[in-house]
Amino acid sequence: MEDKLELQGIYSKGYGIIAKQVMQDNDISIQAKGIYAYLCSFCGGGTVCFPGRQKICSDLNINKDTFTKYLKQLTNKNYVTVKQLKSDKVNKFCHNIYSINLVNIPEIETPCPNLSDTETSDPTISDTNNNNINNKEEERNLKKELKNTIEFYENNITLITPFVAEDIEKYLKSGLEAELIIEAMKEAVSRNKRNWTYVTGILNNCIDNKISTKKQFKISQEEFKSNKNQTNKKQKIEEKIEYKEIQITEEEFEKKMEEKGKKYD
Repeated sequence: MEDKLELQGIYSKGYGIIAKQVMQDNDISIQAKGIYAYLCSFCGGGTVCFPGRQKICSDLNINKDTFTKYLKQLTNKNYVTVKQLKSDKVNKFCHNIYSINLVNIPEIETPCPNLSDTETSDPTISDTNNNNINNKEEERNLKKELKNTIEFYENNITLITPFVAEDIEKYLKSGLEAELIIEAMKEAVSRNKRNWTYVTGILNNCIDNKISTKKQFKISQEEFKSNKNQTNKKQKIEEKIEYKEIQITEEEFEKKMEEKGKKYD
């Protein structure tokens, strides 16, 4: 009779080992780290796992686009390699194999395409749009801008949530400068409105007025203050006593002076 080791509780469903290097990598988002931890939990004592994309999205409560977006961060850093297996029976891709790389490899041979578990591979589909977005992000160093913006938010407003982080990234991708978003946060702090809702109000106003840089924002503020000062001056002038011209005879004037105890020479 052989001895048997049984795991109880949450570990009975399976478990994995997570690399500290990945968790401490500031170049990848908390969402990407969550996906990495999930994949590691399926690997157990090995280095590969193959949960379906539908199951991953369901378990993590995210959609396929979000999963693909943050998985790409992991593949770009060579933490994870993705390969698709095609079924000979139906000539379709039916499984993904996710490999957790124990050592960073120089290049990923088969990055995960934006396909579902059952979609056929179509070589005519172009990734031009994605490439354009990636090139633009690289030119602006989007990751660095996002990191700096999040750091300012956490240092001056509150701990960031995944929702706010995604929101900030959306504003950056829409064309707003990181300095402008930070300036909007400063404005919120100066008004003692330390919440993301107030900041988004400022940013949405910037978008409506086609303001995308800190410089444009400063100019618009100066114009607003100038117009406000002119309005206040106008209101003060209108609030002054209005004097009416009246015609009065010499006798009427003398009478008024006498009533006040004065004499008219």
